[in-house]
Amino acid sequence: MKKGKLLGFMVGSTVFLTACTTGNTADSEQEDGSNEKVFNLSVVQEMPSADLSLATDTISFTALNNVYEGIYRLDENNEPQPAGTAEMADVSEDGLTYNITLREDAKWSNGEPVTADDYVYGWQRTVNPETAAEYAYLYGYVENGNDIIEGEKDPSELGITAVNDHELEVNLDTPTPFFDNLLAFPSFFPQPQEVVEEKGDTYAETSDDSIYNGPFSLTEFDGAGSDTEWSYTANEEY
Repeated sequence: MKKGKLLGFMVGSTVFLTACTTGNTADSEQEDGSNEKVFNLSVVQEMPSADLSLATDTISFTALNNVYEGIYRLDENNEPQPAGTAEMADVSEDGLTYNITLREDAKWSNGEPVTADDYVYGWQRTVNPETAAEYAYLYGYVENGNDIIEGEKDPSELGITAVNDHELEVNLDTPTPFFDNLLAFPSFFPQPQEVVEEKGDTYAETSDDSIYNGPFSLTEFDGAGSDTEWSYTANEEY
């Protein structure tokens, strides 16, 4: 996928999130007399994947944008804004080094903190040839990314380092003006290593096979590629 097409796809997969999270919920009293707020959505097909590393389509990315959060989100003007970070990254004058400070209050839906290691793990998992992620090539802009994709270097050599629990340093091979947009793309979101390794081959197969760090948690999702009905439930840890 060429750069222009990719960025257009990124915009398309995030606009729906804005509609879902800016107050477009039903405020009226429900049939059971409760004042629960429900917003009903329709999709044109089943969700092919709920795995951040393997998703490649608009249906999946729309869902993942609702239940996960990365370094940035795109706003109504498709401009990157801090999300999992306290502020925009400090970028070196040569455009090669990004120093990123994460929000210290960010948590997974199980109450565990979101840390810099979660980003390092998620990025390394996606770029690892064994994962067979179709969008691994996007990491070609990150230091050693192409060599890792080609199997010439280990994923641990990818240009992302956890300085401490809430600071990341990212090094690029070449200045990339649209890299901020990539940091808002689900393929670059953090992943919970303990859960991924515990679940193994069943990771993210259903909504119960992952944890979430976005405004919603995925619920009632029974299987990738087959289930056409699922829910977004407010994430109490967000």
